[in-house]
Amino acid sequence: MARNGLHGIIVALAFIAAACGGGGSNQQDAGVQEDATGPQFDREQQDQFVQEDAPVNDNNDSFAQAIQMDFTSASQKSGVINPKGDEDFYKFTGQAGTWIGIWVSANTECTEGKLDPVVTLYDSSETQIAENDDEVRGVNCDSFLITRLPSTGTYYAKVRDWFHFYYPSDDTKWQGGPLFTYKIYLLTLEDGVSGTIIDQEPGNDLATAAPLTFPAGAAGSLLGTYANTSDIDVYTFTLTADSTVYYSFQSEGSDGNGSSAKLGDVTITDSAGATIIARIDGAGGALELEPPLVPAGNYALWIKSSGALGANAFYTASFFTGSTDNPVDAEGATASGANDTLANAEPLTESATAGSYFVLSHLPTLGDVDYYKVDLAASTTLAVACGAARNGSGVQGLTVSIRDSGDSEIRAGTETLSENLVVGGSSTSTDPLNISTAGTYYVKLSKTGQAAEVAASWIRCGIHSRPQQ
Repeated sequence: MARNGLHGIIVALAFIAAACGGGGSNQQDAGVQEDATGPQFDREQQDQFVQEDAPVNDNNDSFAQAIQMDFTSASQKSGVINPKGDEDFYKFTGQAGTWIGIWVSANTECTEGKLDPVVTLYDSSETQIAENDDEVRGVNCDSFLITRLPSTGTYYAKVRDWFHFYYPSDDTKWQGGPLFTYKIYLLTLEDGVSGTIIDQEPGNDLATAAPLTFPAGAAGSLLGTYANTSDIDVYTFTLTADSTVYYSFQSEGSDGNGSSAKLGDVTITDSAGATIIARIDGAGGALELEPPLVPAGNYALWIKSSGALGANAFYTASFFTGSTDNPVDAEGATASGANDTLANAEPLTESATAGSYFVLSHLPTLGDVDYYKVDLAASTTLAVACGAARNGSGVQGLTVSIRDSGDSEIRAGTETLSENLVVGGSSTSTDPLNISTAGTYYVKLSKTGQAAEVAASWIRCGIHSRPQQ
């Protein structure tokens, strides 16, 4: 998984439990809180098509030993990462311009002691061209690599555990064993099939926009190419009820979806294209567009490229909706003054995950600040993860300050477009924030600016306390 994936860290979404990766119970996010409406990531594959052909000592540990696959259901495979550090290889033949998906199904719930897969794609020269950890960062731990094949020929897919991927030179951290089983599916992706929408390049405006429908209880795949640097792909969608909307884009390049083009601005507007609901700057590194509880109605999604296109210019995203979001702060979206000092800090309620607290905050004016407080035990760690501009809000320069009872700063951080904002960390992080003295601790939110065209001023935050390890 993307261990600091914002969904698992700052979003307490209706269906999101914890950040993925080897169980994720110690991962911190801004989170959207759990309910039963979350996407199931069902690729409509049937288990009876899976062949149990990759046991321990499976003899597919290199390019030369790669197991042959094709795009028929009967060719799908099962495997196991055993022993620790095991890598499994598969190969197939593909045609230039084909949209494909490689789905590694192993550990949807991010359970400790099971495989958190990472899948890597190589071309016939054994050069890496694409890679995927989680289909939607922080939502589940299975991998779903989507790409558009750049040429006709042989391709290789490698499956390994996240700890091997993240710590390639430290075999003491690698995981594996008889329970690290998985199923790997090789799919061709077609417009209108299994929640997949592929842009047909009808035009660059609302009049020629392509309709987009959210699959019921599942995640869809949104795919498109850039015809030229001025190309804008426009989609329209309808929400029948107030919904939290998610468009999770994959990064470009060999450690992303393999595209030669970088994502540009991605914007949600009203049906007339006049009012901006949310916008992210893909060129700056933002990839997750997720405005909270958008009212029922008709909307448009606008996608642009950024910079040179290259030889294989495309974008890929997963999209879905949720029915609830983080608890809204006491001030609401437009008011200020209720929690602007440490003395009147708003207490947060512990979520269903012990030690985790979530809030949907708002900073409607430049001078507004918000204080929140939680009671922490001794010998714990603290991490605060928040997202604003990286997720579509108009808030700029979001700063998170962790403070003690005397209003002195313990640690702080400011959001950038290129990296999720996590202040502090658990015992397993590179810079843990250890809490030695039990008591009340405070989180102060402030901003340095507001985007001129984006009125929304929301901020999602998750505050996470865990026992020191």
